[in-house]
Amino acid sequence: MESVVQIQWAYPLKRQSAYATENSADATQSHPFEGADIADHVPNMSDNANMFGKGHEFATRNELLSWDVTFKRSFQATTKILGWALAFHCGKVVTTALGGTPCAYQHVFDYQDPMGSGYYGSGRQQPVATIVERVTSGLTRKFPSCQVKAIEITGTGNEWIKLAVDMQGSGKKVDGTGFSFPAGTEGALLRNASLLFQTGVSGALADKSCDVKSWRFRSEYAYFDTQGYCPGSGYNVSGDPTSGQVRSKLEFSKRAVLLEFVVNATSDNTLFTRLEGSVETSALLNIEGSAINATFNNELEISITRIKYKAVPIGTDGDQITYQVQTVVFYDSDISNPFKLTVVNSDAAYLASS
Repeated sequence: MESVVQIQWAYPLKRQSAYATENSADATQSHPFEGADIADHVPNMSDNANMFGKGHEFATRNELLSWDVTFKRSFQATTKILGWALAFHCGKVVTTALGGTPCAYQHVFDYQDPMGSGYYGSGRQQPVATIVERVTSGLTRKFPSCQVKAIEITGTGNEWIKLAVDMQGSGKKVDGTGFSFPAGTEGALLRNASLLFQTGVSGALADKSCDVKSWRFRSEYAYFDTQGYCPGSGYNVSGDPTSGQVRSKLEFSKRAVLLEFVVNATSDNTLFTRLEGSVETSALLNIEGSAINATFNNELEISITRIKYKAVPIGTDGDQITYQVQTVVFYDSDISNPFKLTVVNSDAAYLASS
């Protein structure tokens, strides 16, 4: 019987140089994750069960046409894994060396331009990387061309910040035998206890940190799932048509952002006034972690400049009333994005080409 302690996950800070070019040699990072789920590697099959006149109702032929692969991973968030997830999800990062010893780096993440050329000739194709997982002591698998479909960052009470990622790939799987897993490189954890939560009308944000019981930020993509199976894109096993086709691209069609938070009810009706008046507000979340050097700390900042409340349901916690605020996030033409995401850590670069 195998133990779940055998399950490991490795990833690179660098992106693949091309969509179909594996870069497992750069998978120098590893991170423990919650749960023991493994990659869902799914075949798309075709049979002839709908053809009649064969004398029975069962298929007499079943062929493998294509492969898909998806992951779901949940982590106790560190600035290293947050930087990686945000870089590969957004597709654009501007890094500035802040100085100090060891050197601190500020990474600002934006959505890449869908009308541009991106890294692989299309602004709708996100950067991809090769993910390696060890499922048991004798089974290691590499999945090239995986991209971060969704990110979700949450904070609750006096807990660690949590990060969840949804990933999707080309569908290709490679035998990972011989891959040497890196030692733990998870980085600095962030505590929700250090949360600074400000919200209100733009230019007049008020600190509501002590009233916030929990919060959730999510960004996700919808993909053109079937269009990526292009003629000539290759097979799961090169040169073997019976092994099933894999994607040669996976472009996004739409993007969506969500911010929710639960707060203690106050004696005024500010939240409902904003809801009923369709008042445009802003939100700023800042979480600091351990020191990088004498001047800079590990840090995550989420700035959303244009939101409106779409619902303010009432709940209770014991004998206390709470509001669950759900928002609609708008595009901000001033920053050419719906948000501004910033991570400060000790990693020098994300998304460099392998």
